[in-house]
Amino acid sequence: MLRVHLAGNLRIEADGREVAPPRSRRARGLLAYLAAHPGPHSRGHLAARFWPDVLDDSARASLRAALTELRHALGPHASGLVTTRDTVALDDAWVDIRDGAPTATLLTDLDDDWVLELRSAHENRVATQAADELVAGIAPPAALGRAGEQRFVGRAGELARLS
Repeated sequence: MLRVHLAGNLRIEADGREVAPPRSRRARGLLAYLAAHPGPHSRGHLAARFWPDVLDDSARASLRAALTELRHALGPHASGLVTTRDTVALDDAWVDIRDGAPTATLLTDLDDDWVLELRSAHENRVATQAADELVAGIAPPAALGRAGEQRFVGRAGELARLS
């Protein structure tokens, strides 16, 4: 099974052994993007995201080269990289941020705009989860609890609006 770790530096494991990530920054970024965003992605979208400042034909050629490098790096586990004429997806891969919420900073070895957005969203999710767990562990003071389901006297109109 292919395992992609996005917490800390990008790391890849296949059948329990560390696999060297692709050498080029774009191929590593492409792998990380596909791992972080499951499902098929259009080739045009990926080419525009990773090579925004070049012509479409050149960007698509660069995408093909990055996919070739990625397949080579994944070796026998490259079957998880599913490509069609129009789309690219990473299937049958375990990704650490999908299975729990590691608290480490994501993809510290990459600095693309989408990585910064992913990091920020992840940090917000981790902080929210920690706050929710903290609040859930605090019992409300007895004085704030409602004694039964008694109606508030003289508040029928307000209760109706709230309902």
